[in-house]
Amino acid sequence: MIDESSPFSPSYRTARQRFLAAVDRAGLERRSCLVPGKGPAGEELAIDVGLRLVPGARRAVVVSSGLHGVEGVFGAAAQVALLADAPWLKAPNVSLAVVHALNPHGFAWERRCNENNVDLNRSFFENGAARPDTPTLYRRLTSFLNPTTPPSRIEPFAPKVASVVARYGFGNLKATLPVGQYDFPKGLFYGGAGPSATQRILSEHLPEWIGDSRNVLHIDLHSGLGPWGSYKLLLEERPKDLELAALQRRFGAGVFDYDRDPRAGRTTSYEAVGLMSSWLPRRFPERSYRVITAEFGAYRNIRVLQSLRAENRAHHFGAPQAEHAWAKADLLEMFAPADAGWRRRAVADAVNIVRRAMS
Repeated sequence: MIDESSPFSPSYRTARQRFLAAVDRAGLERRSCLVPGKGPAGEELAIDVGLRLVPGARRAVVVSSGLHGVEGVFGAAAQVALLADAPWLKAPNVSLAVVHALNPHGFAWERRCNENNVDLNRSFFENGAARPDTPTLYRRLTSFLNPTTPPSRIEPFAPKVASVVARYGFGNLKATLPVGQYDFPKGLFYGGAGPSATQRILSEHLPEWIGDSRNVLHIDLHSGLGPWGSYKLLLEERPKDLELAALQRRFGAGVFDYDRDPRAGRTTSYEAVGLMSSWLPRRFPERSYRVITAEFGAYRNIRVLQSLRAENRAHHFGAPQAEHAWAKADLLEMFAPADAGWRRRAVADAVNIVRRAMS
């Protein structure tokens, strides 16, 4: 049974059906781009869009979800909720594109990465661009990060990770492990060897979705980083003073995070390469294209790493009927906690962020 009072869905298939129905009820135009592969029930996989193009509009707002597959459970719920709030969708002189499930394969199969084990938010480079070197510390720790055995519920993960943190320091680990790596295709944070289907679809179709708007504000919904029940708006770099002041007036002064060095103090973000939020402004150099990553916090970083590590091991080396089920269920909890209070607050905050973007 689906709880119709909640925007959260139990599967990608249901989430997609509910999103498309919400698009229709809101009076937006549908667009769908199929990607290779099928879901667990044999269903097709697609990046779907609810579109409202306003002729002559100088501004456009893009709201995307599910770049990290399993995070689409939360992102899709937020999009269904915001599409139900019809009046603000009709903001004058603002075009709107609501992009559902940028990584439909990961969403459908309850993985963070895509069908090729690629972390899509480490894979956005220009065509033909060389991938950067894998961080030295990642290479040193690959046997810890990516064991070639099935996961175990009783593995003594805590003392293992404590030893690693004691030796290298938490700040150094956060600054190097999730940056992106390009040499271990079955490892965590693998950025791939070429453009993904998602990147190709965005290259081809995003210009249609934003029309002639010269100023684009793109809200990309994520979950999993930061303190429980809070959110931060992540920027790739500190904007110029006037733009930062304008953003703070719109969204609030204390919600932005643009410090990419975790050694500098308490910060939600971290340095990474191949980010969609870096690639998009380069894709549209003739426009003002600002990407804000809206990150909704839940569990502690070490706990999330433990879950990512276990699910990756289960996917590559585990038995589907044994390790897969509990590892995927745990990963889902990391990025879309079952706690009703977390879900209500996160969805309400996400809708409010987009409403402010449209204002």
